[in-house]
Amino acid sequence: MIPATFHPNLIAQWVLERNLHWSVMEQLIVRMKTPTLIIWGKHDVIFDAPTHLQRWHHLAPHARIVEIDQAGHLVQPDQPELVNQLLLHF
Repeated sequence: MIPATFHPNLIAQWVLERNLHWSVMEQLIVRMKTPTLIIWGKHDVIFDAPTHLQRWHHLAPHARIVEIDQAGHLVQPDQPELVNQLLLHF
């Protein structure tokens, strides 16, 4: 069974999203100085990639952004070997 289908996990995801304060997060991202790698699935149907990636470019121009083909919102399970290699090289 896929973990996101377990009822407690769905509740945890809902609570996480409900409690996120995106305006606070964006203020913190702008001040962030640490090396940053953003890995995005080109076929993400949850978040519109062009809109969100443009926002990331604006908020964290120092970040390395990698879009992965044949991956959706959950990039790690879709392309685990590629994601692991990106993380290791980063």
